Amino acid sequence: MEAGRDARALGLARAPDGASWTLLTSRFERAVRDVRLALAECGLVAGSRTPLERIGRRSALHDSVQGLGEAAIEVVRALEINRVRDGEIDLLANRFDELRRQVLDWQRALDETSPGTTRTGTCRCAGSRCPSTAPSSTRLARARTGAGARA
Repeated sequence: MEAGRDARALGLARAPDGASWTLLTSRFERAVRDVRLALAECGLVAGSRTPLERIGRRSALHDSVQGLGEAAIEVVRALEINRVRDGEIDLLANRFDELRRQVLDWQRALDETSPGTTRTGTCRCAGSRCPSTAPSSTRLARARTGAGARA
């Protein structure tokens, strides 16, 4: 959420004609809320560690994580277009790009533990990052109830 607010404030202040900042960031913030709701519906709470294959309603969680990734991509595109206008926009573009990568890691981890696969992972809520470099057999999918809050 904080990243969305930062993008809105910075975009409106430094590149007001560069994108529809309010619309883009509203979509992003809605996607963050959807992920939070999906995590809660799956029974995940801050600090819990649950093997991904034991999470019910993974498809709803996957859909909300996918929505967050799509919303982050939209904001990244707008920031990239306006990158040369301000150094702070450059930094924020890097933050959103990293967030987009983390969300993609979460999606992959959810895909790897879909029924019919043998790979496993663990979901760790509240503030942990999903390591994209870990081998698939040891990869941890770390979803946080505040996805994007500190990104």
